[in-house]
Amino acid sequence: MEEDKKGKFCRIDKYLRIAVGLEIPNKLIVRKDRVVNIPDAPGVVEVLPYPKNDAIKVYLDLSHNNIDSGYPEKIHTQVPEVLEKSPWGEILFSNIRTGAQVLFGREGEEMPFGPTQGKYVILRLYREKENSFKPIFVRVDEGLKTYFFVLKARWEGKIIAIKIERDPSCIPQFLQ
Repeated sequence: MEEDKKGKFCRIDKYLRIAVGLEIPNKLIVRKDRVVNIPDAPGVVEVLPYPKNDAIKVYLDLSHNNIDSGYPEKIHTQVPEVLEKSPWGEILFSNIRTGAQVLFGREGEEMPFGPTQGKYVILRLYREKENSFKPIFVRVDEGLKTYFFVLKARWEGKIIAIKIERDPSCIPQFLQ
């Protein structure tokens, strides 16, 4: 996951990038009549084997969300038709820059969590009708400066949308 495929990540902060992917079981890829050609599907930037779950992970193109000034407030991407049967998606946070500590948390939880091996946080995303995504609060400690934002995600139909609210008014107690 070290290599940055063109369009895979969208920078949402000085210290954080985000990628949106889907996990699809191999049994849904290989069908009796044909093999689904996922790498050539529009909007796909990377396909990785995921043998642990007998599946593949497919990352979607976010390059249209990168903006020249500042960071995006919304990220959206379309789920390619060949991936519509994916049972779940994922939001991948990457913290590859040094200089800050980044913590994550959800309301109702007792403790924050951070990137595994110091780099990644992976969160599952289900279709809205199956299981709504609870907002993720992010705390960034950059020396003496601390700031927060919250991410809200939805997967409805063929669209995955993420809203980024900077300086939220309500922050879980354990992140303060």
